[in-house]
Amino acid sequence: MAHRQFPWQESKPTAPNITRYYLIYGHPPLKKIINDTTELSLDELFMFGTALFGTFSHKLAILYPPNIQVPGLSPDELDRFLRHFSHNVHDLRTLLQNEQEMNDGFLYTYHSLRAFPLLKTVSRQRQPLLPSSNPPILEIHKRLVL
Repeated sequence: MAHRQFPWQESKPTAPNITRYYLIYGHPPLKKIINDTTELSLDELFMFGTALFGTFSHKLAILYPPNIQVPGLSPDELDRFLRHFSHNVHDLRTLLQNEQEMNDGFLYTYHSLRAFPLLKTVSRQRQPLLPSSNPPILEIHKRLVL
């Protein structure tokens, strides 16, 4: 419950935090669940997460499909990553309207911006991809934890 009550107390990603989650998710039963759910290896998941975090730390958006220059990562793997962690902005708006509750549990309700930390928009021939809120790697870690 504390992770929902105190979201403002979260720390920014650091090498020790990322390493900690990598080791936790590397536990064989959990690693299998992550692989089955995302169709990505743990290494691919973390490499895309950290690459996107680094990109969005100095860019507002990237055009999809991006030019991937990281050895071992391919556009096909990026598509699998985005299927799990991104959503079309128009569909996400509908999800947010349907789940919105204005009551005493407002701060504790499920929020699709946490589930889908990356937004896809449509712009002519290429799709801009941008973060929905906090740095995406934090949201991706939270999504795997919750």
